[in-house]
Amino acid sequence: MDAIVRAIGVIVVGMILLSFTALWIIEMLDKVSTLGEYAPWLVALAEHKKWHAVVLLACWIFLCFAGVELYFKEIPEVPKPPVLQFIPPVPPAITIVEVAPPIKAQCWVRNYAAPALPSNQAWGVTTIFCNTTIKPPYSVEIVYDQSDVVVGPFTFPVGSEFAKSFESNQNGKIVGMFDLHTIIPNEPFSIMAHGSSSKFPLVKMATIRAKGLTLEFHP
Repeated sequence: MDAIVRAIGVIVVGMILLSFTALWIIEMLDKVSTLGEYAPWLVALAEHKKWHAVVLLACWIFLCFAGVELYFKEIPEVPKPPVLQFIPPVPPAITIVEVAPPIKAQCWVRNYAAPALPSNQAWGVTTIFCNTTIKPPYSVEIVYDQSDVVVGPFTFPVGSEFAKSFESNQNGKIVGMFDLHTIIPNEPFSIMAHGSSSKFPLVKMATIRAKGLTLEFHP
C-alpha cells in the first residue's frame, strides 16, 4: 500500500513539473495570448508567478525524499561476491624407515709372532674376531701348518668369564669346547702355540661351530 501511494505521488509531482515546463516554453515563445483563447484559466495560472517557486521547491523536495527512500529501501542491496579460498590439501605424512642391510656373519683370523722366550721356542699368537655374537656352547677348531704344535692358553678380554670344557690336539688340529664365554662382535680373543722347531706355527684354517652356525675362515 505504501508503495502505491508513493508511486501516485511521484506521478502527480511529475505531471506538475511537466505542466510548469510547458508554461515556461509557451511564455518564452510569446504564445500566451494564443493560449488565452483556448484555456483562459491557464493564463491566470501562469500570471501568478509568486507561488510557482514554492510549488516547484515542494515538488523537488518530495522527489528527493522519494529517490532517497527508493534507493535505501526498495532497491535490494547487491550481495558481495563470495570470496573463494583455495586451501591446498595437506600432504600425507611420509615415514622413512631405514633398514640396515643384513650383515653376513663371518670371522677373521690373524697370525702374529711372539717375542722369543729363554727356551728358544718360537711362539705364535693367533687372534680371532667376529662381526656377530656367538653364544656358548661352541667349539673353536684351528688347523696349523705343523703337526707337532703345543697349544698354550686361550686368552679372552679382561672382565669376561670363560670355561674351556674340552681340548684336543690331533696332528696340528686343535679343538677347544667352550660353555661359558660369549663371543662379542669385534672383540678379539687369542690362542698361543709353539712348535718343536724354531719356526713359529701359522694357522691355515679356523672354524667356529655353534648351534645352527658354522663359520670357516682363513688368514
